[in-house]
Amino acid sequence: MTRFRAALAVCATLAGGAAQACDLALLLAVDVSGSVDRQEYRIQMGGLAAALRDGTVADALVGQQASVTLVQWTGASRQRQTIPWTPMLNHADVIRFADRVDQDARVWPLRTSCPGRAPVRRPSLATRLPFSPQA
Repeated sequence: MTRFRAALAVCATLAGGAAQACDLALLLAVDVSGSVDRQEYRIQMGGLAAALRDGTVADALVGQQASVTLVQWTGASRQRQTIPWTPMLNHADVIRFADRVDQDARVWPLRTSCPGRAPVRRPSLATRLPFSPQA
C-alpha cells in the first residue's frame, strides 16, 4: 500500500494543475478481453454498479472523500478510461457514478488479453488524477 501511495503522489505531482484533496483513489479495472463474453461483461458492470449502490460502500466512499474512475482493459496496449475521475462528495454522486458504470458500453468487443498486464502497468492513467493523494 505504501508503494501505491508513493506512486500516486509522484503521478499527481507530474500531472500538475489545480489539485483537490481526496483520501482514497479507487480505479475500477474491467476486463474486456476475448475471454469475457457479452453476458459476463454485463455481469461485471452490473455487479460493480450494485456494489457501489450498497449503503455501506457508498458511506465509505463519501466518508473517505474518494475519487473513482473506471478503466476497460484487454492488455498492455489496450486500456481506456471510460469514466473519468469523479469525486464522491455525497450519496447522489455515488448513485450517479453507479448508473454510469451500469450503462458503460464495452469499448473493445471480444479482444484477447495478456495475463499480468492490468492497467497498473500503464502510468498514464494515474497521471490524470484530478487531486492530490493524501499521505
